[in-house]
Amino acid sequence: MNKKIFLIFPFIFQCLTAGIPEGYTLTDIKLPKGAVSVLGVCNKDKDTMAICSWEGEVWEYKGGQWTKFAENLMEPNGIYYEKETDSYYVSQKPELTRIKDLDGDGVADLYENVTSRFGNSLDYHEFHFGPVADSLGRKFATLNTAARVGFNVPDGSDRGPKMCYAADYRGWIYRSDRQGHFKPIASGLRS
Repeated sequence: MNKKIFLIFPFIFQCLTAGIPEGYTLTDIKLPKGAVSVLGVCNKDKDTMAICSWEGEVWEYKGGQWTKFAENLMEPNGIYYEKETDSYYVSQKPELTRIKDLDGDGVADLYENVTSRFGNSLDYHEFHFGPVADSLGRKFATLNTAARVGFNVPDGSDRGPKMCYAADYRGWIYRSDRQGHFKPIASGLRS
């Protein structure tokens, strides 16, 4: 027991005394009411930060105030703001979605499926991470494989959860352009 405390103390001390690099500040921001798990963060501009939450919402933070921008998303695991189209791209479990405020009231009016070509079997583990973008505006994201519980093997035994490819392109990295053209580019991943 004493050894564990001894080993943890230097780590805690280092974290508490670590300096903040020059040019940076540390600010505590309380999450908006109802947002429990933040799964993606991006900056819209120098004054506005956005998050997507496990609860299926996109929130914008500006001037110390949270406003709900979008809702009813399915487990979004990433968000990217594209200045050229004034749109958020959100990686929901079943699709890459472009979200935009068309009438300027601060609430999303457009939810556009950019691509869902990769498939979804509704397995709980088929997460969709990303997107990130390159200089041409193409979005890149990764697709988790499924985790089947009680997976039966040929000898009739049940060997527990197995990672598997239950839908097209799970375990891949893909690229999609603004028009939604889907291109798988690397395979063999779990997440």
